[in-house]
Amino acid sequence: MYRRGLMRFQPTQFLFPSLLLLICLSTELHAQTSTSGGLTGVVTDLSHSVALGADVEIRNTAKGMTQS
Repeated sequence: MYRRGLMRFQPTQFLFPSLLLLICLSTELHAQTSTSGGLTGVVTDLSHSVALGADVEIRNTAKGMTQS
């Protein structure tokens, strides 16, 4: 029993503020990014024959980068 005017302690009332505080105090967040990768493939001509010694250029229009 509890006396009139006093509130009961409910652990769930501190769950949301505790989680919010934990998220706000996080100092390190990681996104799904990669700084390296690979690209493989075969260069062919219009008759689907392999083009030996072909020059290939890769463009990243979002970042404005080009690599040969």
